[in-house]
Amino acid sequence: MRGSGLLALALGALVTFAACSSETGAPPGPQATATPTFRKDVHPLLRESCALAVCHGTTANNLGLLVPEDPAAAFKELQKDSPTANGAKLVVPGDTAASFLMAKMDGEHASFQDKCLLPGCGDRMPPSGILGSAKRDVVRAWIKAGAKDD
Repeated sequence: MRGSGLLALALGALVTFAACSSETGAPPGPQATATPTFRKDVHPLLRESCALAVCHGTTANNLGLLVPEDPAAAFKELQKDSPTANGAKLVVPGDTAASFLMAKMDGEHASFQDKCLLPGCGDRMPPSGILGSAKRDVVRAWIKAGAKDD
């Protein structure tokens, strides 16, 4: 009987502690609540995923979009029109649906069909495989927040 009383006391303390906890279940870390920035989040992601020597990493072979090491220069590149969709901006601050970069990353670039200079506006990017949704969501959140050079 005495053991069951201690067990009840321990369970009561545990329930009280759990009810008072401030945990929300969100994963820890700055990305859980912070808006991604270009220089800390988006530029490193683009450098890692897109700036390969045969893709967008060199001036000699960049397929119309260069992602240089210098964040300011990379940001300037993203202000350009798409090299494969006439008149479509790579990034439209606040509008992921109008941002050709996001469409290429999501595989929805054919939605720009009326502006395509190549069949289907080229290939999904990166061609080596789909970027995970977490990485694409970083770019998406940055665009939605105004696509600032921060």
